[in-house]
Amino acid sequence: MHQHGGALMVCHFDHLQPLCERIILSLAGPASTAGSAAAAAAVVRMPGCAAKWVHKRKDRNQQRPEREITLDGLRAVFHLNQAAAAQQLNVSTSALRKLHEFFGIKRWPYKKIQGIWSTLQYFQAVGPEKDARFLQDLLQQVVANPNTPAPAKRRAPTKQVVANPNTPAKHYAKLNAKYQKRDQQLYP
Repeated sequence: MHQHGGALMVCHFDHLQPLCERIILSLAGPASTAGSAAAAAAVVRMPGCAAKWVHKRKDRNQQRPEREITLDGLRAVFHLNQAAAAQQLNVSTSALRKLHEFFGIKRWPYKKIQGIWSTLQYFQAVGPEKDARFLQDLLQQVVANPNTPAPAKRRAPTKQVVANPNTPAKHYAKLNAKYQKRDQQLYP
């Protein structure tokens, strides 16, 4: 959310919502159309977390019912920042924090998804198809389990990395290095 001229503006990334929905459906696998929502909730559940979270109202005199939010409902707003996601789910930001702690999510995956998404957009435009597929798989992993380790950050050229070059984090670092090199060639 940004303050602009006294008006409160919410930044939305609507282009990611259909992608997140497709990823959620692909994680659920083939399910019958009659019970697809129940099957998706059963299949996609992260290990060690409950099926749903009930948002309990502090003021019991309110007429609004308690709200049940499933992990799939939460996955549908991973592409939004925390304030916009809370607004979309119609809960407060502190309730959203309690919600993702309840499901075992350590950090909100918004920035991780945005970083992978921007790199994916670049490689879909100019890069090899193999790299774009790797990034799509990485994006699916992050949406499926947001606690997956973050991809390696871009490192300064003076640091030497001595590790297995075939790990996903190292592969992502190589893709970022290619991205920077092509960027410097195109825009000196």
